[in-house]
Amino acid sequence: MGRSVGEWQAEITQWGASKGWDKPALCELRGEIVEGAHVGPQGVNVEAVGMKLALVHSEVSEALEALRDGKLALWLDGEKPEGMSTELADTVIRILHLGGLLGLDIEHAMEVKMAYNQGRPYRHGGRLA
Repeated sequence: MGRSVGEWQAEITQWGASKGWDKPALCELRGEIVEGAHVGPQGVNVEAVGMKLALVHSEVSEALEALRDGKLALWLDGEKPEGMSTELADTVIRILHLGGLLGLDIEHAMEVKMAYNQGRPYRHGGRLA
């Protein structure tokens, strides 16, 4: 059996710390370093979190570019994994890392949201996508 989302989140957050993306990022996110930062609810630095969300968006954009280039599946360019699947993985990694820095339980949120989604009607909202 593979790892749970929570296990992945813990591993990714620990990995981030080992690469220097823990305390400075957490302080920034909590508004402790940037004087005059826009500190939102629960002491979160809105600009710092926004920048991390923009990085999530950049990974989604890279996935779109890989799709346009016809590189859907995982493939290696030298030693670096490339392709749409890799960029989508990068997106998930960035989301789980941000959630870990903020102390959010992404696995629980997914369970609650999917339970809610199960009760929604077929093609709710009448949209095509």
